[in-house]
Amino acid sequence: MMSYLELLITIFLILFYVNLLKELGVLHDMYRYVVTKFNRNADIFIPIIIGLIPMPGGAYFSASLLKLWEENRNVLNFINYWFRHVFVFSWPLYPSLIISMKILNKNYLEILSSTIFLSLAAIISGMIIAKNRKVFEIKENYTNPKPIVPIIRLIIL
Repeated sequence: MMSYLELLITIFLILFYVNLLKELGVLHDMYRYVVTKFNRNADIFIPIIIGLIPMPGGAYFSASLLKLWEENRNVLNFINYWFRHVFVFSWPLYPSLIISMKILNKNYLEILSSTIFLSLAAIISGMIIAKNRKVFEIKENYTNPKPIVPIIRLIIL
């Protein structure tokens, strides 16, 4: 169980990491790469990816990236919150899924077969609610995936 001090240190390190990425220009490069690759759904892609890493401070991390969008803040707050949690029903790293497997004495695939539909419904309903948001355009193509490599590494680990 994480102590209060460990939680504070973790949140501090996440804030430090985000500010470091911002100062080094990595957040901006990440933004440019995601917009180049996912254009219309780039703002949804970031919270989904960050949501695959259940961690304290995840909201701050994805919000730091979404701040680069020129969009209504209420819409961005909704997108950030909603899409960070769409896989809470089916991603094996979420504590709720781990506890469910233990309590129900089921393996991951058995639980997944019952819950994947909830994740799909969350994605579809979120996209319907956020459908009138601004379309993002970037004048240059940024095809270097290097900025998102640290996030992908965290997901894999």
